[in-house]
Amino acid sequence: MSTETDARPSMVWEEPNAVQIKVTLDDIEPHIWRRLVVPLATITVA
Repeated sequence: MSTETDARPSMVWEEPNAVQIKVTLDDIEPHIWRRLVVPLATITVA
């Protein structure tokens, strides 16, 4: 009989506080792109 406890950390769901947006410039070679991380507090959906 084993008395060891599970060493894995527990997974807890948390609401996301940011989104990732990939921005690519068109008609340019080589392609230029950046991945932006934007806090949700700064986004307004219109």
